[in-house]
Amino acid sequence: MKSFRVLVLFFGLVNLFSCKSEKKCPAFNPSDLQYIAYNQFDTLTFVNQQNDSLFIYLQNFNLSPTFSQRCDFMQFVCPCINFVEVLAKNSASGFTYVFLRMEQSDASDMRYHKYRVLDFDFELDFENELIYADDFPYLDVYETFSIRDVVYYKVAAYKDLENASAQVSTVYLNKANGIIRILTKENVIWDRVP
Repeated sequence: MKSFRVLVLFFGLVNLFSCKSEKKCPAFNPSDLQYIAYNQFDTLTFVNQQNDSLFIYLQNFNLSPTFSQRCDFMQFVCPCINFVEVLAKNSASGFTYVFLRMEQSDASDMRYHKYRVLDFDFELDFENELIYADDFPYLDVYETFSIRDVVYYKVAAYKDLENASAQVSTVYLNKANGIIRILTKENVIWDRVP
């Protein structure tokens, strides 16, 4: 009898831990586009010290659709991650790529901005990471930052400390304006023209 109880308890626990539920996740809400600094079909213009130009042509904004996901019973938090992808081409390569993917969760207030700037990929949550910039060796924050007589506020400088073969050294950006400066490892400075 005791072995029967142990067996029933064992199968009961296995069944409990293997239970899954279906969670319906919402599509990306178009009103959340306010959290990115760009509009569809914008052209971002950058100029370097020799007055050469670099253009980033924003194209389609792909919004994630409604989807379902399976959540394990033991997952106390089963977040839905929805996103917008900003497709772009630049004058240097001409290929279409995902310039920005902003992801947000229904389980927290996180909003990750995942950028690809030329050959440099990085991600940043403006609301939740900038306050801890001192803890990250790759991140500096400036309360004010001036470029060509334009003052920007709360500027993050995200440095590439890992990809030795990348052209880009540092990208400067803020929440309100997006990318405002690109610094290459050859010390070419590409400043955004407002």
